[in-house]
Amino acid sequence: MYDWIDVFSTAKNDHDKNVMALHFSHTELFHKPIEWKRIQKIIKDLNVNKTLVSATHVPADIFFNMYELGMNNAQPISQS
Repeated sequence: MYDWIDVFSTAKNDHDKNVMALHFSHTELFHKPIEWKRIQKIIKDLNVNKTLVSATHVPADIFFNMYELGMNNAQPISQS
């Protein structure tokens, strides 16, 4: 959560500069964190050309695979 000083700093101390804020809701913590290399493998196995370097739409198949891993420690379902 940002304080005013953080927002002001993001705006380079300019009161008139526009900044963007994102509000996340309905979030859950995974029971087990997923390693970054595992996420990359899921993306590659499902033949999706996606990099997760910022807020981005995640296709449903990737989301459900990662959710299963993080919540149930299940093996992801890959498409062959």
